[in-house]
Amino acid sequence: MPSAAWKPTLNLPAAAAPVCKRSFGAAVATASQDYRYETGASAPVFFLRRVYGEGNDGYNASPHWKRGAALLIVEHLACAVCQDISLVLKDAEPVCLSGASGSGKTRLLRAMADLDLNTGKIMLDGVVREAIDPQSWRRQVAYLPAESRWWASTVGEHFRETSAVPFERLGFDGDVTDWKVERLSSGERQRLAVLRLLENRPRVLLLDEPTANLDAQSTERVEGLISEYISDAQAACLWVTHAADQIQRIARHRLLLENSSLTRAAAA
Repeated sequence: MPSAAWKPTLNLPAAAAPVCKRSFGAAVATASQDYRYETGASAPVFFLRRVYGEGNDGYNASPHWKRGAALLIVEHLACAVCQDISLVLKDAEPVCLSGASGSGKTRLLRAMADLDLNTGKIMLDGVVREAIDPQSWRRQVAYLPAESRWWASTVGEHFRETSAVPFERLGFDGDVTDWKVERLSSGERQRLAVLRLLENRPRVLLLDEPTANLDAQSTERVEGLISEYISDAQAACLWVTHAADQIQRIARHRLLLENSSLTRAAAA
């Protein structure tokens, strides 16, 4: 379902979509100017600087997040259970999201992927989502649900090029593509769903507890594969987890969702 503010589809590829001059309040970002950007009422303020030259058309943030460029910018997002959510996801810097059950973590991720009705402004690498057709947006801003969906009878039918998928990295044999989906355990489904998501080469990963049903060895494998992808693809990531040890292993930053607002918390 498209966002409430969604305009008619332009059917433009991402490369041809118009680049929006990012507007923060009444100001429009221009070269060498700084603007304040907050991740919530009680969160610290980030300063975003437009970077020009060498083909760079992104933002760098200082002083808090000094590495990478802002890949996904969310402004005043509102959905069924969240109100006025703003955040920045930077390339190659995974962020963990925590919060009590029912606080709206899943709804927030689904809204960012534009799967649920929502309002607000979201930009991917400087392009507003209204300039990208919904299907392309959801491939680039990819949501991994806690429980994956399967629509064909065998595993292989859910992948485009099975020969290029590193099934062995997550503990599967070469014949996994012939397995019947109905015989898969919840853990096997979860690991295969990760591989299916990464095959699309998304720019942003929205992961809803991707290791919740896994044992320690499988968790380590999934963490390693996703972390490697984030680094190699310079992807952004918002990873929902409640495990303190996992947060310490994978994240530079942690956000806490409570009372419909985001606050920044220690990653460790």
